[in-house]
Amino acid sequence: MENRPVVHTRSIQNRKNLLITHEKTRNLQFLLNHFPIQPALMIVHSLFLENFESPIHIRHNPSSDDMAAHYSIQRRVEFSETDMAGIMHFSNFFRFMEAAEHAFLRSIGYSVVMNMVDPPVGWPRVHCECDFKKPVRFEEVVEVHLKVSSLSSRTITYVFELNLLQDPDSPVAHGKVIAACVSRDPESGQMKSIPIPESFKKAISALLEANP
Repeated sequence: MENRPVVHTRSIQNRKNLLITHEKTRNLQFLLNHFPIQPALMIVHSLFLENFESPIHIRHNPSSDDMAAHYSIQRRVEFSETDMAGIMHFSNFFRFMEAAEHAFLRSIGYSVVMNMVDPPVGWPRVHCECDFKKPVRFEEVVEVHLKVSSLSSRTITYVFELNLLQDPDSPVAHGKVIAACVSRDPESGQMKSIPIPESFKKAISALLEANP
């Protein structure tokens, strides 16, 4: 009888789910069917860790005086995010800030694409800035701290501080993003700014009042 490798149930419920959900499904199937058990297990283990050790590690840090208007994530710098000098390309600082923004919105029950309101709205940027203090290198872990700075009738402003995990008291960058609430005009197909939905505005306003 042909032996099959066993994947620990704490890592994944069953082999079928692994083969269906993993982006490297065909590669894993080939390994399990054509390689001896032990080498196949070693390669599967490596691919499995690569899949589940996401570069984004979301960690919300609430405290009695912090509330959810402050939010933070940790993200490891990937090789593809660095340049020829071996440091993270400047454009990726904006990607890190955007990842924190999206995670923050999910934490309060919303999304950057709000289909749960009528009309559906989105949040394109109308202003972005970043001051770079120190270089960030491959495989370093960056903590991205988000704070809701202000809320107007049609825009929301976020400010960011980025630190290395091993040196949290020394920022590597400061950033700011202003996003506008927009909806698509059904007739023209063009985006236009609209007032922020009342439910979202109330949720954010409550956070700002708790943490001015």
